[in-house]
Parts: sequence; structure tokens; C-alpha cells
Amino acid sequence: LNLAHSGGMDGLPYTDHTCLMGNPLWADDLGKMCFNPVKNYQIAIGAGSWYDSRNIANFDSGTAGGTFWSGKIIGTAEYGTNPSNHPIVLRLESGNSGGWYIGFNRAIGINSDSAQAHDQVAIYKSIAGRGTGYSRSILQGIIRPGRRIRISNWRQSNHELVIDV
Repeated sequence: LNLAHSGGMDGLPYTDHTCLMGNPLWADDLGKMCFNPVKNYQIAIGAGSWYDSRNIANFDSGTAGGTFWSGKIIGTAEYGTNPSNHPIVLRLESGNSGGWYIGFNRAIGINSDSAQAHDQVAIYKSIAGRGTGYSRSILQGIIRPGRRIRISNWRQSNHELVIDV
């Protein structure tokens, strides 16, 4: 699959315990755990994809401010029971070689053993690439329902990116 490992909020490899590529179980044949949104995007957009690309949303906020995306994101574990085709990944255009990705870490079924951020929204950044090839990802934040996170100077625009859950 050509997937790179995932780092946690400390930036170190193998410390993103929301997903399999952060290696929280230290084995590849234990537990039920999915990939994070960066890896899901790569799998969906790449050749021989597992997921239908209609379950991937892209948002380009631009740099002028005042734009928004509103919608429902579902967990990967709910992909097979998604008649409304809600996305499992929201990719935010960053304006540089990396990208930002948002996903809901639904802790049921095939993802019931994730070790971090159960039933919360998680935000990731890819280190390089446009999300279609090998790239390490870093967990940037976890948001509980009813909370908000702000990323200052989004796209070097002096505007904030606000994510409400």
C-alpha cells in the first residue's frame, strides 16, 4: 500500500495511536484498527483504491477568509453503511506541498481497538506530497463534540481556520 508511519502530537513516529500506522499495538495482526484520514485519502485516491472517491471531500478555503465547509463526516468503520455517501475524509487544501486532513475516529466494529481519540474528530497534517503517495502524517489535534479548534495564520493569510465539531 506504500503507507508511511504516523506520528502523534509530539511529532515523533509511531506515536499516533488513533490508527494502525501509529503502531499502538506493536503488531500487525492484533486488534481492530483502521488507518487515519491521511492514509484513507491515499488509499481512496491512489490506483486500485479501496474506497469510493465520492466518500472523500476536498475543501479549498482560499486565502481571503469568509469561506466555510459544513457537513457530516463519518468514521471509516461506518463506510459500508453510508447510504448518504458522507465523507470519511475531509482534505483541506493547504497551499503548499503538504495537506491537512480531518476525520471522525468512530470506535466501533473494525476500528473498536483504536487507542486514542475514541468517537472524536482528529486533525492531521501530511509532511509532504499531495496525499497520493508515501508521506508521513502527524496528528495535529483532537476535538470533542461541542468544541472548537483554531489554526492561526492559515495559509499565511493572517486569517484563522476555525473547526467546530
